[in-house]
Amino acid sequence: MERRTEEIRNLVSDVLADADTRASLLENGVSAGYDDGFFIASPDGEFVLEISGRVQMRYVWSHQDDSEEDDDRSGFEMRRVKLGFDGTLPPGVDFSFTGAFDRDEGVAELEDATIEFSLEEGTRIRLGRYRSPLQREYDVSSKRQLLVERSLIARAFKQDRTTGAGLKHEAESFRVALAFMDSDPGFIGDQGWQTSVRGELLLAGEWKQLKDFTSFPDDDPVAALGAGVLYRQDDLADPDESDFNLLRWTADVSIEFGGANLFAAVIGSHFDEDDEDRLDQYGFVVQGGVFIADDWELFAQYVWGEAAGEADELSLATIGFNRYVDEHNLKWTGDIGYALNEVGDLWESSGAGWREDTEGCDGQIVARLQVQLLF
Repeated sequence: MERRTEEIRNLVSDVLADADTRASLLENGVSAGYDDGFFIASPDGEFVLEISGRVQMRYVWSHQDDSEEDDDRSGFEMRRVKLGFDGTLPPGVDFSFTGAFDRDEGVAELEDATIEFSLEEGTRIRLGRYRSPLQREYDVSSKRQLLVERSLIARAFKQDRTTGAGLKHEAESFRVALAFMDSDPGFIGDQGWQTSVRGELLLAGEWKQLKDFTSFPDDDPVAALGAGVLYRQDDLADPDESDFNLLRWTADVSIEFGGANLFAAVIGSHFDEDDEDRLDQYGFVVQGGVFIADDWELFAQYVWGEAAGEADELSLATIGFNRYVDEHNLKWTGDIGYALNEVGDLWESSGAGWREDTEGCDGQIVARLQVQLLF
């Protein structure tokens, strides 16, 4: 956000120098315009409000053998429709608010709402509702993914949005983020909490290059290692519900070559319920992409997962393409995936298009085509 604010300040200077060609200058000196997003700013750039939007329209077709409902299912959906408001206030206060429209009913809901304070160079406090730090697939926005959707491994082991406080520090070659939050949103009466930390080591390149999984042909090389740990404890107020503890960990590597990219991650979860039962879950994902032309990218992904005593192993391969009309601002993404094993209840995801298979069945196929517009 600090880098973005500096960009806005520079743009405001251009606005003041040439208001007719760069943006509109209002009578009170406030400037407004568009620079990869709409903005309103004070003449000195100290007060900034950015307005952005995201639309992802998707067509999904899936096929199952011996489905309990229907073997083939297809249709259109508005996967994500979001409006975001980001800004900065002196001295060193950033804010962010994102509202999302439900893909089934179209009802607007709060997604993220945060306030950040700068303590010193590279160190900030974060308060509000957001996703606690853990997996890189969730650190990367849904608008900058390589595939149509995040992997089934990431979605099965995801860290939900909730409310709390965090601290993050970024230096030239390493950065770390930690958070202490409620275990679930809205459960004020319950004594549930979670804490997480994620650290990353930059081996080459710049941090801003890790905002997506894609490496465009003219990008510089970048490489990074990451790891995270989350611990959650739920002591629920309802005596009819079981208390449980969760320990989740992950490690990943990201490499971008300038026109090609590679990402791999491993993750595990360990549950203890009422100090009696223990459930271990593991998984990994590996994916890569390569540009075959200036605006065409081919990619492939393989995921594997295991949940002892709960579901069969997951083994799934996906291939696809990206057609970048205006980088991530306007792009087409298409992919097709094949499940080598049964997709169990832990791995199924309506948001990703994968259904739970009938016991003993495998070979589910899912094809997805999406257009994304950012403004």
